[in-house]
Amino acid sequence: MQSGNGGNNSGFPFVKFDNVQKSYDGKSLVVKGFEMDIDQGEFITLLGPSGSGKSTVLMMMAGFEQLPTVKFTSTAIQ
Repeated sequence: MQSGNGGNNSGFPFVKFDNVQKSYDGKSLVVKGFEMDIDQGEFITLLGPSGSGKSTVLMMMAGFEQLPTVKFTSTAIQ
């Protein structure tokens, strides 16, 4: 998902998920290939059926779930 510029003049998203995958048991992926750009000040919503990984993605955004690799594209995080 590519989002708008939302007032970010750097050309980079404020938060970027790029091909994120998450597994709790090392075998079954609960999140597979998740991609999303979020610009500063932008509101988002996650929609999907039960078990599709919405809560897991939100937990990753909040820092409560560990990601295999983290890459920051902006130093504007406060």
